[in-house]
Amino acid sequence: MRRRRRLALLATLTLLAAGASIALAACGGGDDVSKTVKGPPATPAPSSVSSAPAAAKKATDLLPKLADLGYDTSNVQQLPTGGPGQEHVFILFRKLTPPAFQARVEVYALADVTTAQTTFKSEVDALTNPPPGSDLPGPNTSTQPVGTADETRSFVTTRPDSQGTLVWSDVYRHGSVVFIASVQGKDSPDAVSLRRTLGERIATLAK
Repeated sequence: MRRRRRLALLATLTLLAAGASIALAACGGGDDVSKTVKGPPATPAPSSVSSAPAAAKKATDLLPKLADLGYDTSNVQQLPTGGPGQEHVFILFRKLTPPAFQARVEVYALADVTTAQTTFKSEVDALTNPPPGSDLPGPNTSTQPVGTADETRSFVTTRPDSQGTLVWSDVYRHGSVVFIASVQGKDSPDAVSLRRTLGERIATLAK
């Protein structure tokens, strides 16, 4: 179920890139980030990264902003949760001026760290093992993480779509909150820059 939902959520980026009416962020690609490597184990954060329960904040307060970088923002969308005391939201970004990229940030504000660890693993598994025939990240598409967190894994699609774009997905766990930041665009240093900016702003919000 989570794999099908992850496919649908990431497919939103592709639809928006093709001119669908949903607002989504335009942004740049990464230098050699499209080169795939064998999936590394979940990366523990350095000691400077706090594992405090960020879920004490509302999920909507944990969504980063990109207006200063020229991005338009969609309305916050609520998604089903696994139980009481949990929130699940996402937001889309769009930038109309070059470099043309799109972005999406999804936030799970969960009841405790154990639930967040389980959710993090489930999201990583969904990205590692998408449905057959999908162009989404799959086996051997892990790439170098660009941010720090209690746990982090990063993925990139194995080949460009018909528009020449890739999708990068960075999964972060900060305490009891899980973030999934997806960026779609052509492979250039701008993608790495946007991914890094999202990772930094997510880390700041999670403190």
